[in-house]
Amino acid sequence: MRKLKYCVDCSLDGFIARMDHTYDFLIQEGEHFNEFMESMKTYDIALMGKNTYQLGVKAGVVDPSLNIQQFVISSSLDKTIDDRIKIMSKNISKFVSRLKHEKGNDILLSGGSILATNLLKETLIDEIQLRIHPVMVGSGIPVFGSHNQTISLQLLSQRSYSNQVMLVVYGVRT
Repeated sequence: MRKLKYCVDCSLDGFIARMDHTYDFLIQEGEHFNEFMESMKTYDIALMGKNTYQLGVKAGVVDPSLNIQQFVISSSLDKTIDDRIKIMSKNISKFVSRLKHEKGNDILLSGGSILATNLLKETLIDEIQLRIHPVMVGSGIPVFGSHNQTISLQLLSQRSYSNQVMLVVYGVRT
């Protein structure tokens, strides 16, 4: 069975972006970035929330020609920049569960704290990969939204980079 991996960059105090969805505090180059881009080859599918998708389009990093199926999870978006990027708006948990049971490589969940929180509550996320940047921003969009359950994690690996970004990988215990 495929794994769903939530891969996200964040500040030390747990924010993936400022409240206005900017992420100027994140280091956009270096070993951690190159390693993440190289890891894209290990995924067949990428899922992203609407805000992550729109920010990626604006920044020029959403690429429909990637050799990976891409889905935007949104109930309000009606089209994407290319027909190869699909929109999913209903029965997201069932959709993700079905994808996980298909044969293939792992599934990337890239950004989207609301989406990640909902999938985590449904016990659909298998792994959380945090690239923690050496900065605290005080407020913003958190890695996860609020939830009322305890979720146990197991540290799988950790790595520090020369630019002081730290990669911490946790398995989600079910």
